Amino acid sequence: MTALNTYWAPLMVVLQLIIAWIIWSLSRKFVSRETYFEDIKRIDKDLTKLRQKTDVGHVCLNQNSIHQLHLSTTKLAGQIETMSALSKRIEKTLTRQEDYLLNNKGHKNE
Repeated sequence: MTALNTYWAPLMVVLQLIIAWIIWSLSRKFVSRETYFEDIKRIDKDLTKLRQKTDVGHVCLNQNSIHQLHLSTTKLAGQIETMSALSKRIEKTLTRQEDYLLNNKGHKNE
């Protein structure tokens, strides 16, 4: 008890510093009302800009543009079929070459 009577003043200063640090830390973790409302306004503006960029309601789709789109997709489908047939032919050629090399082990026929 005598140690407490001797060092009570420095202990109180240390305790007050710890309490002040805790209060300061808690105040830093919470958002003030002003900051909150500023952030909400900024986020709302950003969302409005994003909606304007992704809005397709202003695009006019008439019968001619839909027909052109249909023709383009049909042409693209035909090109994909052509490339698929070509890749199948290349695959068959490579398979024949692999079979020849694997079965003959690179030796010349005598």
